[in-house]
Amino acid sequence: MEISQSVSDEKRRQPRQRTYLGARVFQDDGLSLACVIRNLSATGALVEVPPMTTVPDSWVLIDMKNATAYRVTVSWRQGARLGVQFERSYDLQDEVPAPLRHAQRLWASQRALRGDTNLSD
Repeated sequence: MEISQSVSDEKRRQPRQRTYLGARVFQDDGLSLACVIRNLSATGALVEVPPMTTVPDSWVLIDMKNATAYRVTVSWRQGARLGVQFERSYDLQDEVPAPLRHAQRLWASQRALRGDTNLSD
């Protein structure tokens, strides 16, 4: 294990669980792009975006499987990997603030395209 990796691990407030969750980066201007949540904790995540993609410092991360949207702030960047801190989370199956309704519709349309009827899969 590299020293920088272990130092990074020690700074974490919450342990992270390895994942491979399909997600979307949803920007305030309405643009979105596919990404992968590589690990997840109660306070943040490691997100992998397509190479050479530029994302702003603050945006909404949509966890497609778990119907959750997180308002995030980027803590660090390393190539296509981003460490993000959760500012707030929203259950996309419930009422969400007006600025997140487009993100909610995006989640619902992706779910319908896959034919998902059960979130526990």
